[in-house]
Amino acid sequence: MRLNNKEKMTGVASNPGFIKVDILHWVKFYPVQTIGRFGSILASAFFANLFPICYIYLIVMFYLERSYWRWVKGHFIYGCINPAVIVTLNPLLAAVSTDLTNRDGYYPVIKIIKVKPFTIDGQPLGIGTKIPTVALYSRKHATEYRWGGFNPIPVAYATSDASEIQRCLDSIEDSDWQELFEHLKEIPEPYKAGLYKLFDEFEQI
Repeated sequence: MRLNNKEKMTGVASNPGFIKVDILHWVKFYPVQTIGRFGSILASAFFANLFPICYIYLIVMFYLERSYWRWVKGHFIYGCINPAVIVTLNPLLAAVSTDLTNRDGYYPVIKIIKVKPFTIDGQPLGIGTKIPTVALYSRKHATEYRWGGFNPIPVAYATSDASEIQRCLDSIEDSDWQELFEHLKEIPEPYKAGLYKLFDEFEQI
């Protein structure tokens, strides 16, 4: 997804997700992490009844849990929709493309990400399946001209609503898909998870 100059300067997504997260659906993709956090809260509550000092830890755990869900919801509301395509089935990997510049210029990258199995409108994923993802951009390791990275997450993790997933797919321009497939040709096979830059340095355009 390529941002225009104003969007790059302000960090506003060019194609924000505006997706309402279905919490129970999200938990299906992260059951171990959810059980772990919930278990920590229960353990904190138990020990707080025995040792009042542990109430501090319980408060911290509640704060962290609240922050986590605020992050999840914010990611899919404010994050930018990016095109992705399934490139291997074993392991299940997807390639996502974006432009990391935060000012004038062009800094295209491909990120290969591990994907958890899911279906779209009842259809299993296959090589070449197009999927929408939503990403926030990182200031860590950023420079004057580009973001430090981005963290795309499939829309299907946040909702099982096929019409919502299709809306996100339809919002991706043909030129963005074309750019993804053209840039994917530059990535060496076999594909491995990681961030791949298409240019060695920032390119002014």
